[in-house]
Amino acid sequence: LHPVSRMAAAAGDGGKHRGMDEALDCAVCLGTLESGCRLPCKHVFCRACILQSMKRQSLTHGSCPLCRAPANVYTIQDIASGDFLAKPEVSSLYGLIFVQGGGLGVASYHFDAEDDCYISYAQAPDSWIRDDGSPMPEKQPFVNPSWEEETHTFRGSILWEVSVHGESRWDYEIIFAEDFFAVVGGQVICGSQTHRFGLDVQDPQTNLKYLRWTAPPTSMFGSVYVQGFVYEGFLEGIASYHFESEDNCYISYANAPPGWRLDDGSLPPERKSFAETSYDSSTRTFRGTVRWNPSFNSATRWEYEMVFADDFDHIVQGAFRSFREDGSALPQMGFGDPTLGTRELGCLYYVRKPGVLMMSPQIAALLE
Repeated sequence: LHPVSRMAAAAGDGGKHRGMDEALDCAVCLGTLESGCRLPCKHVFCRACILQSMKRQSLTHGSCPLCRAPANVYTIQDIASGDFLAKPEVSSLYGLIFVQGGGLGVASYHFDAEDDCYISYAQAPDSWIRDDGSPMPEKQPFVNPSWEEETHTFRGSILWEVSVHGESRWDYEIIFAEDFFAVVGGQVICGSQTHRFGLDVQDPQTNLKYLRWTAPPTSMFGSVYVQGFVYEGFLEGIASYHFESEDNCYISYANAPPGWRLDDGSLPPERKSFAETSYDSSTRTFRGTVRWNPSFNSATRWEYEMVFADDFDHIVQGAFRSFREDGSALPQMGFGDPTLGTRELGCLYYVRKPGVLMMSPQIAALLE
């Protein structure tokens, strides 16, 4: 049998013949299994192969590369030991907060305790009002909340004394990831309308995207910034800025469009390090230089100045200057504030990758 056919046949026996796993081929590398791992769908892969394959999606919210069934490091088993590759660092819903792009208090979900779950509108825009023109309440409790541990599903209702958009009742079903990093499914029914939860940016029916809130950092080191007004995973590697540590800052071109070429026709490197870096913590200002040989869009030197927001959620201002080999300047660009919601010509906009999506040391260790 072809390796894929052999694996599919083994999956059909429900994994009863455990000894067969070791004899099968890996559908990623097509070689004999090395440190074999079994997914919930019963397909098996080399440990290194499945981790690298899922790294391109998400180690904590991915899928089988063969059948696309949901899988992650918390549900993948080591065949030899039977142990899962990792254990979730967060194991309870209570004490957690989940936010949309607007952050805390902008329809954020708070699960303080089993009998204290609510939606916060404490920082909601002034335009968010109830049907009588009154502002949204700072705290609107869920009624009849329930939690189903096996499926990680929360259910509850919001009852409005004063209707909102013509509705007085919203019924929620919220499904969380194994490690509670995000809401990964479910829906809210508001009368005749249904709004779905999820993370798939390509799915037009998924219009509610919630991530677990984490406290803001005290510097940009340890963070990733992508172009745009809202973080999306596919933007990483398209001239994203990575500040791993004070002495390890770089631009990533790992997912750059194929048309992005250096002036000799070669592709830009996956990582291009900042040189001559400095950081002023009092003004939250980073400075660095990038040198190109061969040149990039006629430039051999880029000079950066980036000023970060006080919570390091985004870059608020700064300058990007580029120079030819003879020292003459090319057109300058600036950094704009993405929270203003307006795009100006000649401005770059960068937002921070949410902290909950940054790879934890436990997960990073799996890739070493």
